[in-house]
Amino acid sequence: MYNQEAHEKAAKAANKLMNQRAPLMLGREPVFINYRCTEPVIEVLQPLCPLKWDRLADVTMGIGAGFSNMGEVCGALSGAVIAIGLDLAGRYRDTAVLRFLTIKFTQKLMRDFAKEFGGVRCRDIIGHDISGCLTPGDPGYRAFLKDMLEGKLRPCSEMITYAIMYPLPSEQEDLHPPL
Repeated sequence: MYNQEAHEKAAKAANKLMNQRAPLMLGREPVFINYRCTEPVIEVLQPLCPLKWDRLADVTMGIGAGFSNMGEVCGALSGAVIAIGLDLAGRYRDTAVLRFLTIKFTQKLMRDFAKEFGGVRCRDIIGHDISGCLTPGDPGYRAFLKDMLEGKLRPCSEMITYAIMYPLPSEQEDLHPPL
């Protein structure tokens, strides 16, 4: 059963994580690297899933920000797809059933996400090509942040919140493998 309160609490925690930045020295300049969108989604959804791995967000962080700022699939969406796998793999051992259900629920999430945000690719959603931008000081990344701060873009926190609030397969009514 879908637990809206648990998802709302998770979304609030994820948005707090997104505001954390870690300093990194590149040459003589400190650069602050924020969490990537996949990380908070996995961090806060994993406790709602039966299968857990304490370093999963670390292992998958390269997926965030449209596969490390390359403008590909939204990291929040990628994190939600990983959560689908965690939710289902903790409940099913039959690989064929697991594969069927993972595809079914991933397709449903992808369709719903695209309907809400106009696409699933980071560069399509944010309207900026930030591919190759490694740090927030890069001109492409700076333009993206400027537009976001001026309210010209939907903030990434909306995609993260959507991914977290989306019901996991075990919280949806139609979780039945094919006969």
